[in-house]
Amino acid sequence: MTIRNIIGFSLYHIVRPFVKLPDVLSLYFHNPAPEAFESIVKWAISEGYEFRDVDSLRRCVTCEEMRKGKMAVVTFDDAWQTNLDLLPMIEKYNVPVAIFAPVEPLITGNYWWEYVGKKGGVSLQNVFKEYDEVTFNTECAKLRRTMTLDRSAMTIEQLKRVSEHPLVTIGCHSYTHPILTKVSDANLEREIKGAKQRLEEITGREVTTFSYPNGSFTEREAKMVRETFGCAFTVVQDSPRKGGDVFAIPRFAMTNDFWSNLAKIVGAWRVMSPFIKSK
Repeated sequence: MTIRNIIGFSLYHIVRPFVKLPDVLSLYFHNPAPEAFESIVKWAISEGYEFRDVDSLRRCVTCEEMRKGKMAVVTFDDAWQTNLDLLPMIEKYNVPVAIFAPVEPLITGNYWWEYVGKKGGVSLQNVFKEYDEVTFNTECAKLRRTMTLDRSAMTIEQLKRVSEHPLVTIGCHSYTHPILTKVSDANLEREIKGAKQRLEEITGREVTTFSYPNGSFTEREAKMVRETFGCAFTVVQDSPRKGGDVFAIPRFAMTNDFWSNLAKIVGAWRVMSPFIKSK
């Protein structure tokens, strides 16, 4: 058990008796271990949550659908190949999921941050996120030329096949997964509208949802997303609210640390962070 999980276990059991779980739970994963995914699904079921698809969440936020009971929605960012290993569990527990796919990795096989991380770890990844568009693209291209990585992203054919699954919805996660706020006006349309068009060509289905890469956006990016999609997801760690902004839907980020995840959902990390930071 990791240190964060140990702390999460303690925080969850301290805070849980005093809080009411949210009626609407929005969770997102990247490439979780199957047992970590299953543990969260089983916990949500034990707490009385009904798993629904992203369009149900959109209707809930816009108040088009008034319903009783607790609802949970599961999304995945990036379209990792390992997400396909979760299909048996998705079917076993009847969990609708949305997979937000960036287009370029479907073609190249890998994500830009994998190359950067191999070169210099998380600290260098954070440096790259601050680069202007030209510098970012130039430096990424240099790394790609000097490295060969095993494929980690789904292929185009795999995405097409999984899009046909009755429990899977494909959403858009931009074209190249850049920091959108660093992208020029000239390239922004390709990253948002062009990505939607290409994903629709691949899947043969309308793509109506978007997830902001890195959670980064300003009014400029949000305006184009509103013109292009029916709803959009952020990385803000919170629960969706009825009547909230359907183009800035929050989500709790789930990791492989079960108790840390639960502590996050009940707000324990948020409550305790001032005391943790002060030590």
